[in-house]
Order: sequence, then C-alpha cells, then structure tokens
Amino acid sequence: MKPFLILCSLIVLCFACSKDDTDYAAIDKQIIEKYIQDKGLTASSTAEGIYYVVNTAGGSSHPTSTSTVKVHYTGYLTDGTVFDQTTGTAVQFNLASTIRGWQIGIPLFGKRGQGKDSDSL
Repeated sequence: MKPFLILCSLIVLCFACSKDDTDYAAIDKQIIEKYIQDKGLTASSTAEGIYYVVNTAGGSSHPTSTSTVKVHYTGYLTDGTVFDQTTGTAVQFNLASTIRGWQIGIPLFGKRGQGKDSDSL
C-alpha cells in the first residue's frame, strides 16, 4: 500500500510542478500594440517595453528615480475600464516608492508634461 501512495504522490507532484511555457510578455505586447493601432495613437516605447504618448512635452527638468513628484492620472485597462484615478488635487509621492513602470515613464514627460488624456482615448 505504501509504494502505491508514494507513486500517487509522485504523479501529483509531477503535475503540480509542470512548467507553464506561455510567453506572457509577447502576449501583452500584442495586446498593447493592437490597442495603440485601434486608437490611432502615435506611441513611443522604451527598451523595457513601456509604451507612452506625450501630448505636451514638459520642460527640460526631468525627475529622477529619487525625486518627489506630483501627478494627476487616470489608469485604464485596454477595454476602457478605469481602475484608478486621482480626484481633485494632484497626488504627491516619491518616485522610488512606485511601480517600475512609473519610475521609468514619469521622467519621460518632464516637468509639467502631459501624456494621453482620457478625452483623447
């Protein structure tokens, strides 16, 4: 009986440890590029794969990863659903405490720069 239980346990372990070979980065890239094309946007991308649209270029002053910044923002899913946004006044935070995409993307706009706004999506 013990050898049977050990065999069953090993079979379960093999299935539990099977690797998912899905290339999610490639899938995400296709979704983003389709969205950009469908919306007729002119977007740039970084080496890290962050896509951005600059509506109004900011000044020559750009924050660094250790800067404190103030932003107004709206976060959208590709289906147009708003998942997060500022209301009223800008939010202020240290850029180092944000997600990597913001650490890379926010400095691209420069001080008082603006990206794609909700009226243009």
